[in-house]
Amino acid sequence: MGYTVEDGMLKLGRISVGSNCFVGARSLLHPGSAMEDDSALLELSMLKENCTIPEGETWRGSPANPYKSSYDLLVEAKKKSQPSVKLFKRIGLILVHTVALLFVILLPWILLIPYSLVIYFSNIQESFLMTLITIIPLSGLYILTFCLFLRL
Repeated sequence: MGYTVEDGMLKLGRISVGSNCFVGARSLLHPGSAMEDDSALLELSMLKENCTIPEGETWRGSPANPYKSSYDLLVEAKKKSQPSVKLFKRIGLILVHTVALLFVILLPWILLIPYSLVIYFSNIQESFLMTLITIIPLSGLYILTFCLFLRL
């Protein structure tokens, strides 16, 4: 902003920002500070009064100090983009997720087996009334059993 208020006094000063500079979010440049071309002030940093960031440097902190060169930041970003999980861990995670997915898909069908057998055997007797009497409570019992298994 080019000004500060100290002890009730308004102090004015110039701020100089060169071309192709980066000023991070919520960073502060005090009056009299400067950033030369291709320099960077990272997020949540404060550049002190009458302080200059040299060309091509990256500073951070409050008060800001030299952080890393642009080359170091590029190397660091490249390392972060490369997968750090080993093959063994990946295979293990794939297996765990596959088993979990099969469990979620197959659980309702597995729980349905005992209730289906009861309904099947009640139908063998060819009694429609008996089938209706067994289907209604078994449907409710199936829903309760399914909810209990999901709760575990």
